[in-house]
Order: sequence, then structure tokens, then C-alpha cells
Amino acid sequence: MKITNFQSIQNVTDLPSLVRYTNMDLNQILAVINGNIDLVDNCSTYVIPVSFAKADFTYAFTHNLGRIPQGYIQISKSGNMAIFDGTTPNSTQQIFLQSSMAGSSGKVLVF
Repeated sequence: MKITNFQSIQNVTDLPSLVRYTNMDLNQILAVINGNIDLVDNCSTYVIPVSFAKADFTYAFTHNLGRIPQGYIQISKSGNMAIFDGTTPNSTQQIFLQSSMAGSSGKVLVF
């Protein structure tokens, strides 16, 4: 869930409007914090599908972070595969990964 704000505080001209505006913002913040934090919407992360035709071969995957990733977490997989770092350094646009199993696929959370 993303926090959205439809009004600028600069448009508030009186105390009742300020109270209403502040109440709306605080309600949105509470709704997000109380169990609705989404790793993609509220954090600098992306979930990307990955597939590997060959084992132990470096593949490039676009992550859209706009910065070099700090890491990744494997969140799904096919078969008994393990995903690990590729031999190419990660970039601001791509993450480089390998798999222990040919013909495997899954998803990773890139952060």
C-alpha cells in the first residue's frame, strides 16, 4: 500500500482544514504501518522472475532499482535449485545471477 496525498499542505488556510488534512495523512500512515507495508511499494525493492537454461552460467536480469543492488532473496524456485551470485558485477540496471540447476526458474526480491 502506498501513502498518497491528494492535497498540498500549502493550500491549508485555516485551523479546521489543517486538522482535517493532518488527520487524513495520519490515517494513511497508520494504515500502511499496521500490517500493510509492501516491499515493492514502500521499500526500494523489486521482485523479478528469473530463469536459467544452463547451470553455473551467469545470466543478466533487469531490476529497475536505478542503483547497484545491495543483495537479493530467493522467494520461489522450481525443483531443487539454488540461486547464487554471477561472475559479472551487478550494475544500476541489471543483477547477474547463476543457478545450480539447468532449466530452472523462480523469483528473487532484489534490494
